[in-house]
Amino acid sequence: MIFDTMHVLTLLVFLAVLIAALFLVKRFQPQLRAHLNTGKRISITETTSLGGQDRALLLSVDRTDFLVVLSKRAATSVTQLPSSATEVR
Repeated sequence: MIFDTMHVLTLLVFLAVLIAALFLVKRFQPQLRAHLNTGKRISITETTSLGGQDRALLLSVDRTDFLVVLSKRAATSVTQLPSSATEVR
């Protein structure tokens, strides 16, 4: 016989551990994401397509917001936004 009981049992235990790890990662994903992002100074707040190969990004660096426009046909444009531009009203 090609497969003996020990090999099948080992495979089943391995698969059970993988499924349990997947469940735990999915369950605690928000807490893991928050923990991994602590201490980072740069974050991409939003991104949107402007059509074709152009994109606009709202970038936050040390609580200062920047608008970055990326294009394959033109130079990258970076503009610092006033602090009142991103406040929620």
